[in-house]
Amino acid sequence: MLTIKLLYLVIFLPVLPTTPSGQGQPRIRFTETQIDLGKIPNMGTVNTELHFENTGTGPLIIQGTKTACTCTAVKPEKRAFAPGEKGTIPITFRPTSFQGKVKKKITIFTNDPKNKKTVCYLIADVLVDVFVMPKLLYVNDVRSNDVGHGIIRIYTKQMEQLNITDLQSDREFIIPTLRKIDNKSYELDILVEGFKVPKGQNRSFANLTFKTNSKSQQEMTTQIQVTLKDPLSVSPATAYCFGMNGNEEYEYDFKVRTVDGSKISLLSWNLDLEPAAFKEHIEVKYTKLAEQSKDFKIAFHKNNLDGRFKGKLRIKTDHPAQLEIVIPIQGSVK
Repeated sequence: MLTIKLLYLVIFLPVLPTTPSGQGQPRIRFTETQIDLGKIPNMGTVNTELHFENTGTGPLIIQGTKTACTCTAVKPEKRAFAPGEKGTIPITFRPTSFQGKVKKKITIFTNDPKNKKTVCYLIADVLVDVFVMPKLLYVNDVRSNDVGHGIIRIYTKQMEQLNITDLQSDREFIIPTLRKIDNKSYELDILVEGFKVPKGQNRSFANLTFKTNSKSQQEMTTQIQVTLKDPLSVSPATAYCFGMNGNEEYEYDFKVRTVDGSKISLLSWNLDLEPAAFKEHIEVKYTKLAEQSKDFKIAFHKNNLDGRFKGKLRIKTDHPAQLEIVIPIQGSVK
């Protein structure tokens, strides 16, 4: 009965008003909700301010702020403002990760009952000597026994001549080749060797670094994301088995097929599971054994266990390009 009374208090306890009764209501009015920094260099930090006034009849409280990314810092130096009082909110913007036109969202939370959330914007044109397009290159659907390709363009608008040296990759599966187009532009031909991507990583990242003759961008980095397309497709890719009753039997169906239509056989299987006690009650059953596709079930037998489990099911195959299938598995028994 004690628990029921406590819940009642939590649910029905009146929420005290942010503005005390008899003090009137605050009103926030910003001088402007969009700050244009104009053209700024791609270095250091830029400081600016949001200006506002409490035009209401009650105390105004700045309750919090939110920014779109860590490049923008908003730190109010004061929280409470009397009726008629003006205030500022300092903003610091770090443009080093950007090039060209940017627009950053800033949200201000107050106790103004008619304007509890104000959305402001910081815009700028970040000037750079050297542009990299794209800054993040996606190379998708690379097979683990094949190669993939991509192109990154590096160019300048401000400089008379662009020079690039000391090109390096931090991952062995990325082979970059630098090709000069003219005095102001280069192309990076990216070769991805799928067979060198670490096993078990369907998504991998690599960084390319190089030096330029720009005074403000002497060393630059661009990133590549590689997504592997395995020759074997598993559906579903993850086994979610929540809410099972320990007094009942359960089976979950899975299908494995070859993307290129080649033959495949499923061999031994192994289950890595925590807590280990759940392993004794789980079995993998191979059902359909066609040449290009295989069906199997994960069977859960009756048990007296209780709680959550998590791990991986590993199935060996005879496919030369993918000798193992790894299926994450998690669930609960009650």
